[in-house]
Amino acid sequence: MNNSVEAFRNWFWVSLVMFLFYSWLLYFKVRKRAVWLRYTAAESSFWSRLGLPRRFADSARRFGESQASTVCLWIIVLLFALLMALNAGAYLHYKSRAPVKALLALAPHGGV
Repeated sequence: MNNSVEAFRNWFWVSLVMFLFYSWLLYFKVRKRAVWLRYTAAESSFWSRLGLPRRFADSARRFGESQASTVCLWIIVLLFALLMALNAGAYLHYKSRAPVKALLALAPHGGV
């Protein structure tokens, strides 16, 4: 099989894994709000114990709890879904064309 066709297949699987991961994060952020808030509090205290400025830990926590981060997660999930669909479509499109090009290359006079 053509190397670029295999690349479309590989990128499809990478996109699927990233789509599932960010969907899982979005599920916890939206549906399991108490778990998400406990996580952000634990993350903030972790950064504080490492010696990072409290201002950094608090700003990261505020962003993690904001609606802007929810919108960013939605955008990331949708982009990975789009990338996954485009890779699947490109794989199916070029997979069906690859054997024809190989046969035409083997034919004398370029297939004419």
